Amino acid sequence: MLLLGMNATLPMVHTVFAETAPETQQVEAEELTLPYDHLLEAPADSAEENPQPREEAPTFSFEQKEMRGTVGKTTEVVIQVDRGIDQVQVTIPEEVIVQLEELPDGMEASQITETKWWLSAKEQTTFILPVTSETAGSFTIVVEDEVEGSVVFEEPLVELETEEEPTIDSGTFEEEDFVEDTATPEVQEDEESKEQEVEEITPATTSNVSTWAQFRTAINTSSVTVINVLADISGTTSLNNITRSLTINGNDYTVNIGSRQFVTSGNGLNITVRNIRINSTVGNGLFLTTAASRNTRFTFSDIHTNASLFMNTTNSGSSHDNNKSITFDGGVSSGIEIQSRVNMLVTNGAIVNLKGPQFYRGLNNELNNLTIDENSELYVDGRLTNMSSILVKGKLTVINELSGGTLAAILMERGSRSIIVEETGEMYLRTRSNLGVINGPLLNLTFKKKIKF
Repeated sequence: MLLLGMNATLPMVHTVFAETAPETQQVEAEELTLPYDHLLEAPADSAEENPQPREEAPTFSFEQKEMRGTVGKTTEVVIQVDRGIDQVQVTIPEEVIVQLEELPDGMEASQITETKWWLSAKEQTTFILPVTSETAGSFTIVVEDEVEGSVVFEEPLVELETEEEPTIDSGTFEEEDFVEDTATPEVQEDEESKEQEVEEITPATTSNVSTWAQFRTAINTSSVTVINVLADISGTTSLNNITRSLTINGNDYTVNIGSRQFVTSGNGLNITVRNIRINSTVGNGLFLTTAASRNTRFTFSDIHTNASLFMNTTNSGSSHDNNKSITFDGGVSSGIEIQSRVNMLVTNGAIVNLKGPQFYRGLNNELNNLTIDENSELYVDGRLTNMSSILVKGKLTVINELSGGTLAAILMERGSRSIIVEETGEMYLRTRSNLGVINGPLLNLTFKKKIKF
């Protein structure tokens, strides 16, 4: 074993982590007054000798008792009332999503609870609520807690293009006009394969979410491939394993996920998470890969978390995903600790802060490879372990001052065992260990620029 120790005066690296704990706000519910409540009250100046007849409460109905639509497309729920009013209360299931951007001009919708909504417009006898769903089924819609209707969402049908057969007028048919179908088996086979290609096409689906129920539905719906988070979200109900490629755009919002985890269990998945903060109480990994999750490719950008462990595997011992890759593509990411075998790339000007010891061995003792591109930076508050190769074109800083730490800042193992710092690269290492800053069977240590020790 080669013991390589470096005694250098290195610039101090100070990394400041800022966590923002979401405040729980208590909002007192205001007493709501229906615009037609005055119709039920007797006039203050009414006299017994001249009683005034009282008007009855408005009568509500649906234009259609059962409305039908297609999963992923907007369907209009039309509510009718026998006189002009300003508001109507509607109760819809969590699986049904209100399309706020498609409301008619002059009409507004505001959410009271996860299932209750106010529709508002001045002196209306018809209220239109555009809704959609990412799951098929029949859902009950209730108006003013008294009138029930339903909206049925069905899976979309794939229509195949078919050529119209020419019609033959039997009265003018002549033998010479008849042309026999002489298509060869190869041509027919090609046409059938084209039809099969049409059947296999499944369009990508985007889901915009602003509640935990909507977020959970989007995660659990296999046809959803893009999720746009449009508000801070909190929830603790279960999430299904992710078995398809998925992109989550956080739009700088926070998702409080409690003890829930993102578990991938498909082969060759692409999981992308951008511009989000995820608060978690989970201890064994915010992102998990199962034994069935092979060749998984994760891409992160501007992701922050307080999870004690960012990425792990559900397998025990050293049985980790052999072909997992993680790319930090731009932005600033923090709170990251990884206990898996990975190939990591830091690129596109990304700045990444890792904490604690990083990286484990793979299923067959495969090791970890790290590349830091030009103008990108990786800070490690701990140590890099089980490394095979490190290529630095940007900046790598490893400060191993963990209490009681006995390992070097970088621990090399089997494999190509090389550290290369390109002309554009910088590397700063510091450790409390008596084993030096780099330890292990290092075959190649290359600096392509002047280094100060």
